[in-house]
Amino acid sequence: MSGGEIVISLDFELLWGVRDHATRDSYGANILGGRAAIAPTLERFARHGIQATWATVGAAFCGSREELLEVLPHKDLWPRYQNPALSNYRYLDELGADEAHDPYYFGASLVDQIADCPGQEIATHTMSHYYCLEPGADIASFAADLDAACQVAKQRNITLQSIVFPRNQYSPLHLDTIEQRGYPTLSGQSRCVGLSVGSRCRANAAPPSDAIDRCPYRCAWAASFPAGGQQRAGQPFPATPRRALDSAASLPSGGDRTGDDASGPDRNRISPVVASA
Repeated sequence: MSGGEIVISLDFELLWGVRDHATRDSYGANILGGRAAIAPTLERFARHGIQATWATVGAAFCGSREELLEVLPHKDLWPRYQNPALSNYRYLDELGADEAHDPYYFGASLVDQIADCPGQEIATHTMSHYYCLEPGADIASFAADLDAACQVAKQRNITLQSIVFPRNQYSPLHLDTIEQRGYPTLSGQSRCVGLSVGSRCRANAAPPSDAIDRCPYRCAWAASFPAGGQQRAGQPFPATPRRALDSAASLPSGGDRTGDDASGPDRNRISPVVASA
């Protein structure tokens, strides 16, 4: 191909994305720094017409502990990982009252900022940063987790239309589950962008050969494509956030997407977003 393309997919997790191996004390400064970076990042995106997908943990949509507890799945449907530290449900007792008192877990105000910025899509990163392929995970708890993620997004007038599986863990059963549950906006064009699937925890295994055809909705993974090069499945070309922002800022305004319909309901966009040279 001539020139190159960048797929910008940002994981918006707060502490939910790292709680299995980090705490407020060890990682809190990074969380606060990430929060502070969102507004200037959105300003730069808007100024240069850059479109991006923000893969957001459902729990981070909430503005308070009370709001979160109201939308969580029933306790019987929480995942029972063999490694209990992986389950974010076990950390509910350490949550503060609301975003003002606990910015490490709650991000409702930031979700609103992203949703209100032109060209930004909010995707789901599951409700609890769910690990689909960890021992002890099952389809019933995954389905309940996904239902909760869709519900909390709907409460903010956001219709989810893309997913980024935490730590790239998924299987055909998880794709079938999404399709079978009948989410109309989570179906349609079978397109995966920036494909880098399989589990990073499992030697970055290559995806099923029919993953693109079978995927019931777009699945965005962060990856960059070098000019004139091809990306091999399971072998992403990593880029740091700074490099991604600097590269995107040098592109023409109004970057193109990948051929998906540009219209979208509510406060969200339909397609994963691409800025192309």
